[in-house]
Amino acid sequence: MSKKRLEGVLSLPEHKGGPLSIFRTLFFFIICTVIASILLFPCACTSTSDAHRNNDYGMEKLSEGKVNAAIYFFDLALTADPDYSYAHNNLGLAYAEKGLEGRAISELKEAIRIKPDYAKAHYFLGEIYYRQGEYDLAMKRFRESTRLEPDDEEYHYWLGKVYFKKGLYNFAIRQFEEAVNLKPDYAWARMSLDTVYKLREEAKAASMQGVVRGPSDGVVQPSAPAKEGAGHEALRHFNAGVSLAREGRLDSAADEFQEAIKLKPDYAEAYDQLGLVYAKKGQYDLAVELVEEAVRLKPDYANAYDNLSKLYYKRSQYGIALEQDEKVVELRGDRTVPFVTRINLPGLEAKLDANRGKVIILDFWEHDEDNCQRAAPFMNRMYTKYKRQGLLIIGLSIDEDHDDARFLMTAAGTKYPTFMADDMVQDAYGLRFVPYYVYIDREGKVRGEDVGFYEDKKNEIENKIVELLKESG
Repeated sequence: MSKKRLEGVLSLPEHKGGPLSIFRTLFFFIICTVIASILLFPCACTSTSDAHRNNDYGMEKLSEGKVNAAIYFFDLALTADPDYSYAHNNLGLAYAEKGLEGRAISELKEAIRIKPDYAKAHYFLGEIYYRQGEYDLAMKRFRESTRLEPDDEEYHYWLGKVYFKKGLYNFAIRQFEEAVNLKPDYAWARMSLDTVYKLREEAKAASMQGVVRGPSDGVVQPSAPAKEGAGHEALRHFNAGVSLAREGRLDSAADEFQEAIKLKPDYAEAYDQLGLVYAKKGQYDLAVELVEEAVRLKPDYANAYDNLSKLYYKRSQYGIALEQDEKVVELRGDRTVPFVTRINLPGLEAKLDANRGKVIILDFWEHDEDNCQRAAPFMNRMYTKYKRQGLLIIGLSIDEDHDDARFLMTAAGTKYPTFMADDMVQDAYGLRFVPYYVYIDREGKVRGEDVGFYEDKKNEIENKIVELLKESG
């Protein structure tokens, strides 16, 4: 084809400004875009093997303040490898730099989904929530980052900040102290620590005098104007929290308990109730810490030990849960029945291991069995008579309902720890009839069993107890 004919084909008079002209313009635009991309981003790589390289290029651009270029490379990295958690994390940081917090949160959550133990992603997500004023969400992320990497002072500092915001001065102090221990020249942590110490002491003094100073907007700034009637005000917030918790308004209840603690930092009951609120929200680790704080502040607080037992049981920490039950019995004495919780075989085995060196009787019973009703007061007397010599009786109800178990325990005045045995426990000991007793010596060996109860049985049981107690452990 001649040059003239070629030109004629490309420039027919009837097509000027028509579809062919538009196509030509679009074609040249695409070519220019490709050339510009090559010139601007000559190192872009899209193969899976080069995902890491694109991520590195993105980090370089981000460090240079070229956020759009960084996003371009992070996107390339994710095109090559959609499950590349580091690229999701870094893309989240880039979006956060642009103020696109919604996108940033999505990318950081994706990084955590792919790599749940990614401490930095939890930390960066916590920072965004903190800036948004979502302190519960921020606290959850900072707690997770400190759990995953406990030697990072920055994580502890930020967790301390969010505790401070929530008025949990004691918790904030511990985190700031840990940050300073990890990095002694950490000036911000030291200033924050000094500030919270001062605020806590002011709050304590004010709660005794009826005046309180609350925290300001920042960790290292002076306190806000005084509030009158701190002790009464703390109680008002506490009672409001109790009412809101009963209504199921957990977030509002948490706010009220936190305000009570802010006004009265040693308010053990408020820590305990706040722990229960977080337990209902499914945050059992934080719930345990809060209730443990209640016990630390008030060592004879039986209800808090009760709640700790339930929380440890929820976390399958059976041995520690059972220790809390023993503390409840010790503190309450004759005043109340010990808390009845369900126990499984690992829990019972943990209990037996924890009490190696004692003579133990496993007492299986059911509330509506006549012989069990007759035996319960006698077994209670045996426990009271010989517990100082090393006897431990563990009651194991096979009732299905907690209230049924409590009925017999209340009637008999049961003082020894009692649990509701699940099917695994019953099967492990070959349970067929109740009452049923299993005798275990100081070395943890089963030394005998008894079934049933009648008048002559009393002497047999007591003689067996005395015989085992006389043996050396």
